[in-house]
Amino acid sequence: MKRLLTFVLLMASLFTLGAACDFYFEVASTSVSLKEVFYVKVTVVQTHNRCTLTSMDDYHFDTDGFGILGKTAWKEIKPGVFETWLKVESIEKGDGWIKIYKDCTKEGYQEEVLSMSIV
Repeated sequence: MKRLLTFVLLMASLFTLGAACDFYFEVASTSVSLKEVFYVKVTVVQTHNRCTLTSMDDYHFDTDGFGILGKTAWKEIKPGVFETWLKVESIEKGDGWIKIYKDCTKEGYQEEVLSMSIV
């Protein structure tokens, strides 16, 4: 009975891990000057086969200490892997962040935060 319970819990956790998206940020430096304009590459890897989100526009961005000046259209670079570029300006000295998030019916709310310093 103990083995069965362990197996069921293991399978449930593997299913949960396999059904989320992975978010990645790429930036030249995590320390920028005030009023500096720079670019951030954002990659979304959909690690499950049947995404319940109907559009890449269902992924959202938020910031603290930064302003998003522009964003390229999402591009599927290989099956299930999408990327976009953000044009960002630092607008407030101190610690800030850029966040990508989604809220889907399958896995709920998920986010990734890129923390940066503005000097």
